[in-house]
Amino acid sequence: MKDFLKPREQLLEELGSDPRTGLTGAQAEESRARHGANVLTRQKQDSLWKRIAEAATEPMILMLIAAGLIALGVNVFRGVTGGEADYLECVGIFTAISLSVAISVVMEGRSAKAFEALAEIGNNVRVKALRDGGTVMLNQDEVVVGDILLLSTGDKLPADGRLLESTEISADESALTGESVPSEKDAELVLSDPKTPLAERGNMLYRGTYITGGYGKLLVTQVGGDTEFGTIARELGDAKKTSTPLQEKLARLGKTITILGGSSPRPWCSSPS
Repeated sequence: MKDFLKPREQLLEELGSDPRTGLTGAQAEESRARHGANVLTRQKQDSLWKRIAEAATEPMILMLIAAGLIALGVNVFRGVTGGEADYLECVGIFTAISLSVAISVVMEGRSAKAFEALAEIGNNVRVKALRDGGTVMLNQDEVVVGDILLLSTGDKLPADGRLLESTEISADESALTGESVPSEKDAELVLSDPKTPLAERGNMLYRGTYITGGYGKLLVTQVGGDTEFGTIARELGDAKKTSTPLQEKLARLGKTITILGGSSPRPWCSSPS
């Protein structure tokens, strides 16, 4: 996604788009088939029981379950042989396991809700575009790579794109960058550093942002899951693969309880007096 580095003419040639007439209907269908539709596709969410099972079979959780079962077995043996049984350590281990699994399931559910919230941004957006040499209004899901959008103050961006023309245009990119001040944009800006931060890519506009001033012409370069918003959505989908600080503390707590329980005196194994 280094379109901010490429000259406008090169991008137009690569995408087969004419800045004066836009795409034809046939070209638009071909682009949709090649680059995909302008929607954020969410992976099917697993059932609750499957999510619980996956969370419970993490290596650390399996280790804690084994430790808990060993501690339970030791205490049962103590009780049967007349020794002093202490089930508190077992309760602590299984409580830590339960909390960790519950947190994993809840966090995954929150990630799914956050994805849906992102997908809702820009829904029902209509934008002016060039098609077959004329000006048309397109819904967000009708926009394809190579489309030429005609933007003015108040328009919300349905896709990522490279500015072809601009007149005192600025955009609110706070949804992506966190910057509260609108970013000034310039179609003539030439960038050469591939590490240029998104907030400094003055020749680009992005899905989910909106025009706060001026007007311009935009060549759509990325749609759907390939946009910057799509990248964020994928990261949200991978959130369940990471552990939260609380889960890590619970895992350490379970191991500590296990070690303390295993190192405590065993009345049943002491030497007879």
